[in-house]
Amino acid sequence: MSSDCHRIDRSENLFGLAMSLNMLFETKKGLDFTPREFENWVDQVGFSDTEIIPLAGPASIAIA
Repeated sequence: MSSDCHRIDRSENLFGLAMSLNMLFETKKGLDFTPREFENWVDQVGFSDTEIIPLAGPASIAIA
């Protein structure tokens, strides 16, 4: 498990940068979110509990 996927600053997360670049190739406004961005977004729409769960490899799943 790479700890890179949990870094808040996108500029320090090579996997996150590569995923964002891939999303730009595949969609009009492609982007993935940092854990902090996800938590802020779901907080704004009323969720009070979030969890970031590490997956195999340099990825994680976000649950609200």
